[in-house]
Amino acid sequence: LACCWSMLSCACRLLGMSKRRSLGTTQSDNLFRRRRKESIEQASKESSASNSGVGHFEDYNNPARVTVSIRKLYKIYENQSSARKTAVEDLTLDLYYGQITALLGHNGAGKSTTISILTGVLAPSCGSITINGMDIRKHFDKIQTTLGYCPQYNPLFACMTVYEHLIFYCKLKGRQLMPTEVNRLLHLLNLESKRHSLADHLSGGMKRKLCVAIALIGGSEVVLLDEPTTGMDPRARHDAWQLLLEEKQYRTMLLTTHFMEEADLLGDRIAVLSNGTLQCCGTSFFLKRQFGDGYRLKVIFKYTGEGKAEQLLKLIEEYIPGAQLSNCIGTEAVYTVPLIKGAKLHALFSSIEQKLDHYDVESFGLSIVTMEEVFLRVSPKEPAVDDHQVRVSTPSSELDHKLEKLNTRNRLNKGFKLARQQFQALVVKRMLDAVRNGRLLLVQWGVPVLFVAVALAINRSLPDERRSPALVLSVETYGSTRIGVYSDDQLDRLLADQYRLQFSNEQTVELVKDGNFTGFVLERIELSDQALFDRRYVIAAAFESGSNGSVHLTGHFNNQPLHAVAVSLNALDNALLGYVVDGQTGPGRGRSTLTTINEPLPATEFDRLVNWFEVGVTEFNLAFNLVFGFSLSAGTFVLFSINERRSGSKHLQLLCKVQPALFWAANFLCDFTVYLFTVCSVLLVFVAFDVDVLIDGWRCLHTLLLFVLYGWAMIPFMYVASFFFHSATGGYVKMTVFNLLSGLLTLVVITVLLLLNMTDLHKTLTWIFMALFPNFCLGQALSTYYFNYFVFSSCEPLMPFCEFTPDAFCCGQDTFTSDQLRWKHPGVGRFLFFLFLHGTLYVLLLLLWIDTGRPRDRDHWSRSVGQLLLETSRRLFEFSRHGTSASASQQRLTDRDENRDSETVREETSRDEPLLRVERLRKEYGSGERRLVAVDGVSFQVPAGECFGLLGCNGAGKTSTFRMLSGEQAIDAGDAFVNRTSLRFHWTEAKSMIGYCPQFDAVLDNLTVTETLTLFARLHGILASDLDDVVNSAADSVGLSAFKQHRIECLR
Repeated sequence: LACCWSMLSCACRLLGMSKRRSLGTTQSDNLFRRRRKESIEQASKESSASNSGVGHFEDYNNPARVTVSIRKLYKIYENQSSARKTAVEDLTLDLYYGQITALLGHNGAGKSTTISILTGVLAPSCGSITINGMDIRKHFDKIQTTLGYCPQYNPLFACMTVYEHLIFYCKLKGRQLMPTEVNRLLHLLNLESKRHSLADHLSGGMKRKLCVAIALIGGSEVVLLDEPTTGMDPRARHDAWQLLLEEKQYRTMLLTTHFMEEADLLGDRIAVLSNGTLQCCGTSFFLKRQFGDGYRLKVIFKYTGEGKAEQLLKLIEEYIPGAQLSNCIGTEAVYTVPLIKGAKLHALFSSIEQKLDHYDVESFGLSIVTMEEVFLRVSPKEPAVDDHQVRVSTPSSELDHKLEKLNTRNRLNKGFKLARQQFQALVVKRMLDAVRNGRLLLVQWGVPVLFVAVALAINRSLPDERRSPALVLSVETYGSTRIGVYSDDQLDRLLADQYRLQFSNEQTVELVKDGNFTGFVLERIELSDQALFDRRYVIAAAFESGSNGSVHLTGHFNNQPLHAVAVSLNALDNALLGYVVDGQTGPGRGRSTLTTINEPLPATEFDRLVNWFEVGVTEFNLAFNLVFGFSLSAGTFVLFSINERRSGSKHLQLLCKVQPALFWAANFLCDFTVYLFTVCSVLLVFVAFDVDVLIDGWRCLHTLLLFVLYGWAMIPFMYVASFFFHSATGGYVKMTVFNLLSGLLTLVVITVLLLLNMTDLHKTLTWIFMALFPNFCLGQALSTYYFNYFVFSSCEPLMPFCEFTPDAFCCGQDTFTSDQLRWKHPGVGRFLFFLFLHGTLYVLLLLLWIDTGRPRDRDHWSRSVGQLLLETSRRLFEFSRHGTSASASQQRLTDRDENRDSETVREETSRDEPLLRVERLRKEYGSGERRLVAVDGVSFQVPAGECFGLLGCNGAGKTSTFRMLSGEQAIDAGDAFVNRTSLRFHWTEAKSMIGYCPQFDAVLDNLTVTETLTLFARLHGILASDLDDVVNSAADSVGLSAFKQHRIECLR
């Protein structure tokens, strides 16, 4: 718990508000912060000098209370090097109680960074912020209970309802839930009908409305709204506006938005940021007066043409000198008219009305400068240009040149060259993502290697008669013991002294009186018990004088400890050696010793067979850990597939004429390459631990073949499984659990059945598990291979004796085999075959059934078998009851739609064939009572050269229509045609003519802008010689030139 708290403190200190009870800082950290502070102070001086004299800030004398005060705020992103980026620079701003302050700025201007600092997500580099008089650095714990926050994204829980979200966030704010408040918010946001709907079932606009309600729930006094109405339809946006206008009376609100109309309507005060610097601040009227250049006179002509617009300009200049033609597009022209008195305007309007027919004027009107024009003047995206010089009705020559470079339709690779280029692009994409996702590579490589190394280390520590060490026969082996010694004269005592000197201080020498060793033993046993005596008393010695000056040496030993005889004899030999060699020099001058070592006899083949259970433990431990490690590693192969599919990036790639087989082949090559690297590392571990069973000679190729076939089976299996999950994390966890259970549990079951001698059930389950689980094939094949090698190496020398003992273990028919790859047990051929069969079946299932390249519903493959059976039963029941089927009902519905739209279709088809034609398009979700008709008989056409706008409120069916047109979802009824090619029946031919920009970001976060554009350029077949020009032109055309080397995840 303390460790977690320390890590949390560090995270808060580095990423957000510092905790007062945080960890200490190092000297290098203080030096770095001191340098950063000096650089910020220098930047502040430069900023103050450059901004001195700027008069674009309105003096505000309103007595409203200042709730939020921001003073000289800086946020600088930098590292230990000199590189730095200033996101917010010298920002000073006040937010007032009862008001909405709109914060505007281009993408990357610093709006979200400012809000992130206010909410504690980021820590400011310099400056101060006070909320209700409390410093955000010191009292954030108290401040955060008063904050309400609506971020750019939707922080919602898919499994919680709308009402549960409001309860949850209200309690997090420490406020008591008021049912009336919840009902009022749901009513004003028109979410009453969705009160008990799961967040995952809401449309994008409804999710944004729920986020606004979360920010307001609990009576939050300070509400921060980061682009709250993005994705809302006009009606929902007006509902949200009305709610914010009502709620602002009791709150302080800061709103960021890209809708200038929204800022103009809601903002009591409007502040504009540009490149992190506050450019202006004031009311809408103040800013329009400061940055406006006059009125806007909009004229609608009867016919297209720039000549009449130029003629009308001359008339306008007669009355109002200085008027200019701002732009002329189609039949609409906009003139900029200086601010003048009403009399001249009245005379001008009268003159235009009298000459309407002469100038072919349909209508005209006058308006003041808009907030959008103010924003463009205050926060220019590029170096300022004279807006009044823009008169042309066509794009600029520079943009024309860029668009011309993008049009490479006549210079594209085709056939084999296109397929080779697409394959290369897909491989480069995967490699770039893998290199930048080091933690995933670490799991894929490190986990199997770690588990195999641990298993082999454990196996090496287990006792093995083949590795029994030599034993030094010394009393020191028994630990602390007591040794009895008897001597009867001077010579005997010299020998006894040499006997005593060979022992360490751990041993205690006791004198035996009168040489009565029997009494000595009985006395010691009486003082303790037999077991303690056997541990303490191992050897003893007696030195007695004999006749003719001879000396008798007697070594006594305890017959319970092993090797006591040899140890006692070795002790006597050392005493004699010491007396003969070292006796004249005296003790302590160095000793000559004899060391007796017992080398164990090599184990016989019979001994090894007797200890077969130890070998079984070894092979089971290795197989268990190997399957465990590879199960964790194999689960990672679903991550990229799920992320790519759920983000929509995979669909965009397949729209570029990429065949599914080519797409999955590139993925398999990259994943299999990473997998082979893991396999080679595991083999090196086998070599390091000298596992000759698996790496000696041809057996190394057998092991490699087993691993290769396992990869061939598991990687396509993970691809197929990825279609059943909506979350990459959830998919990884579930597939990892499945791999562990299918590999380890089955392995344990088979092993237990074998030990219980349940042969028939053992064989039956082995075949069933082989046919179902690749992980079982890996573990059981390795276990069988390992044990067969042990039996083969042990029994082969004993085979000549089978003539005399035909019933012996080694003489059985299927006891062992020299052909390790044979089909029958104990060969592993059947396991290898089933691994190959698994991989082949999953590849065919993936390409011929699941991902055929034709449009499919997103949840098509995640439906359970039970749901499909229930749907089939329901249809059969309806057929038996009403004498008709769902298809007939659908046909009647289609006929009704056809009759309803027949007149419109005839009128449309009588003209020139449109480039896009949609006829009676229909889409349904769910079934039975939960069936929802998302698109119902939609028909329209879009001629070439036109932009068709498809409008509708949230949930009207716009996104569903686009998904059907782009092939992301199947068309239930009706059809659509692109250049006379049916999307429903000839999707493969039609998709190459479609470009699609989905509602959400269908890009890969780990790629840069340039790499993403290069990927799709290669997929489209653009020649290598044109690649750089096309990519640069595409980036320049959409304003991404400065961000070409930035990763997608860093863009906003």
